[in-house]
Amino acid sequence: MEEMPTFLLLGGYGEIICQVTGKQTASHLVEIFKKGLEDYNVFVELKRRYGWGERGKDFLKEYVRVLYEIHSPDWRKVAKELLPLLTDEERKIPAYQC
Repeated sequence: MEEMPTFLLLGGYGEIICQVTGKQTASHLVEIFKKGLEDYNVFVELKRRYGWGERGKDFLKEYVRVLYEIHSPDWRKVAKELLPLLTDEERKIPAYQC
């Protein structure tokens, strides 16, 4: 079996912000991790707003997307809150099926 390097960028709560598997150039790895950190910063702000009780449809859509991208297990819980707010057409989109 060939070994493949795996790089993890972890958040303050131990959650995986970004995972990269396989050989990468240094510049590509930095680019991926920068995107991961940008998403993480968005996550921190969304988590704060969620904790304060914000539950609008657009907000929940963005929060689910970010939770999913950082591999947080909470994305399913938030998606279940979002589903009743979606139209029938939106519910057909695979990203909202959980």
